[in-house]
Amino acid sequence: MPLPTRLITRATSLHTKLVLALAVLVALVAAGSAYGLIEHERERRFAELEGRASRIADLFSRSVAYPLWNVDRAAIDEQLAALAPNPEVAEFSVTAVGYGAVSTVTKIKGLQPADAIVRVVPIEYTPPGAVAPQKIGEVRVVMTRALVEEAVVHARRVTLGLLAAIVAMIYAATFVLLRRVVSKPIHRLEEMVDRIADGDLDARCPADSADELGRLASRVNAMADRLRDSATQLRDSEAKYRGIFENAVEGIFRLDRSGGLHDANPALARLMGYATPAELMVAVNGADGREGLTNGARSPGRRPLFTPEQLATQFAALARDGEIVGMELELTRADGNPIWVQLNARLRSSGEGGEPMEFDGLISDITSRKQALEDLRRHRDHLEEAVRERTAQLADASQRAE
Repeated sequence: MPLPTRLITRATSLHTKLVLALAVLVALVAAGSAYGLIEHERERRFAELEGRASRIADLFSRSVAYPLWNVDRAAIDEQLAALAPNPEVAEFSVTAVGYGAVSTVTKIKGLQPADAIVRVVPIEYTPPGAVAPQKIGEVRVVMTRALVEEAVVHARRVTLGLLAAIVAMIYAATFVLLRRVVSKPIHRLEEMVDRIADGDLDARCPADSADELGRLASRVNAMADRLRDSATQLRDSEAKYRGIFENAVEGIFRLDRSGGLHDANPALARLMGYATPAELMVAVNGADGREGLTNGARSPGRRPLFTPEQLATQFAALARDGEIVGMELELTRADGNPIWVQLNARLRSSGEGGEPMEFDGLISDITSRKQALEDLRRHRDHLEEAVRERTAQLADASQRAE
């Protein structure tokens, strides 16, 4: 996958993760706020329950003072029965001083101390003729916290349900909004980048907004323009190079250390007696097109461009100088005739340790020049021989004349 496509895909995934993270953050904040509010409401309700327990105990202690002084159990039971329907009341009891329990109503048995609110208030009465009130008994009111706890638990469930629904709605709305505002433009960018990666350098993405995505689309379009210009220049340069390569008079080639021919122009093929570069490469590399040596030696049927000794000399020169200038070599054409060439080459790649592995070379045919030099040498040798013979004849004639 091209790098821009990976970046756009990663941006889409990042937006999805951001939406999820935003929803989770909202959920956590809302849950924390709701928990704090519910706890505050719980404490408030418990405080109100304790206040009601104190008020009921105080009210009840005053209302049963007279019936208790007169030992009117029926009136006391009637008042207890009036308070019994209160669902928060777990137990009522009235005790008299020196007598004990007078009346008791128990609605919830086995209530734990931690779940109960207990209020004990003395019952005081001022008899006729007395100056100060006297304590004649006690009122004990026990109220349960269970109803408040149940209400708080119910409130928690309702609140959490509402929060979950709200967060889900926020997530859905945000996801849809981001999909319309972010994901679709990003997908369009991704498709356009894929088309560019597939070679369609005329693909463009509409930049119809002034936000970050619009600016990103404009930059991607600018990148596509630069890529198209670079590709056009590259094609022009390649065509120019290929024209020079194909139409050059000298033979141009690329050779590796094993003698494998990687590339050759028509001039080299003609120079070596072949109709096309393909025939030359098949002859040098073998019918299967493979390069180099087989088990350390050239396979039978292959006609190497250079002899092993010539290859060794060439790569030694490249290792020493990095280039070859004006090296004269005798090669063998396809028809078996020798040909003299001049080689100029430059190192192309090196292996581990800097050992030359491949070079680009240029070959010029110097057979005619070599032949002319050879003819000139033979003519010079002939002239020297003729001069020597004439000198000897003159010396002999001079001797005879003397």
